[in-house]
Amino acid sequence: MIFSDNDSDFADLRMEQLFFALQENDCDSISSLFSEKAKTESGTIDADSKELLKYIDGDVLSWSRDETPITLDDIESGNQRKLLITWFVLKTTNQTYLVFLADYPVNEIEPDNSGLYTLKIIKETDESKLTGTWEDWTIPGIYVS
Repeated sequence: MIFSDNDSDFADLRMEQLFFALQENDCDSISSLFSEKAKTESGTIDADSKELLKYIDGDVLSWSRDETPITLDDIESGNQRKLLITWFVLKTTNQTYLVFLADYPVNEIEPDNSGLYTLKIIKETDESKLTGTWEDWTIPGIYVS
């Protein structure tokens, strides 16, 4: 695992894109953040984007990164792949949420898997219901708890 400030910038940019899509109540923008591989493997990202918007209670106000991203870098035959695992806090007028993102901001090894791979969101008050590890959660799609 490698940590760098640049990785935090990548992670923050992805959350900023998600934040604006949530503010605009824009399913298409949410779906467009996901890699083609995630869309294909999940098969429900468009429908799940709508469910995500229904799940968010109140007007979206702010976000903050909860921790430095976990970064996994691979290089194969000179091609790079970077996976960022990051937790964010999202605040609305009525609720606070924890947001888990697994994102491939760079993926020259599997170009169809460049982009967001996993989005998991849970109300902060339900944090005790989280089970498993980030490895368990890194599956394609959108998951609301």
